[in-house]
Amino acid sequence: MLGAPTTGSALNPRLGDHVCLPFDTDGERIAAARAITLNGLREGRLVLLVTESDSPQQVRRHLVPPGDDGAGEWFDVEAAEASGRLTILPADESHFSQGRFDPEIALTCLAAFGRQAERLGARGVSVLVDASWRLRADPGRSLEVEARGNALFAERWMALVCQYDRRRFSGEAVDQAAAVHPITPGEAELRFACTPGGLALSGEIDGTNIAALASVLDTLVPMARALTIDATALGYLDAEGARLLARTAELRDDETVILCSPAVARLLSLIRADDVDRLSVRPAGP
Repeated sequence: MLGAPTTGSALNPRLGDHVCLPFDTDGERIAAARAITLNGLREGRLVLLVTESDSPQQVRRHLVPPGDDGAGEWFDVEAAEASGRLTILPADESHFSQGRFDPEIALTCLAAFGRQAERLGARGVSVLVDASWRLRADPGRSLEVEARGNALFAERWMALVCQYDRRRFSGEAVDQAAAVHPITPGEAELRFACTPGGLALSGEIDGTNIAALASVLDTLVPMARALTIDATALGYLDAEGARLLARTAELRDDETVILCSPAVARLLSLIRADDVDRLSVRPAGP
């Protein structure tokens, strides 16, 4: 029987969430790994753990710590692995090729687990990545794969949490990583989903996740058909985010429609989005 140890955007992410999770101690890192694994299994998902600071054997021991809390009675690591519900991979087998970081391998690995989840009838995939692998890779290319991966989350079959050790990464590096993640604890939370017309946005957009929004919108520019961006569920949008929406429409060759609240419509008008060719802003409600 599986318990439900922790909830929240970081430790119990929804499908479609891409989370940056900074931490300060090994205890925090291990507790998060266990909570995310248990919550993912409880939700009926496949769980993939990509290790770096610990070996897979150490991670297995961390998942069911010794003690009298009864954890061992309701979480069998060996059984979960044998059934294919849990996979523990070192970063060398999921992010690197011949000792060099390869973004295509990382993205291909995630896509493969999506197909496996579909074959097994699982309700999506929960992934936890120890981002310390980035210390062995080119900083620019490794951050690029974090941003490029955002497009996968619009399909809502995967939740991915990246753990960043504040003792190993500079404050600037952690801030840069957080900016390309739509969700970081304590900051604005952005979610997005594919729709028949294009893309739906929900949550909040500000300077803390604007780079994540840009990475998603960039994938819409080449779309060779009319595009609808449904922003009616956005609770907050700053001026920079509004400019990104307008810029996306400006770069496209086909019509773009933005559905939004009256407040967002007023903001788009203030930044002169009305002057953008092939862009229509349609406020919802009265």
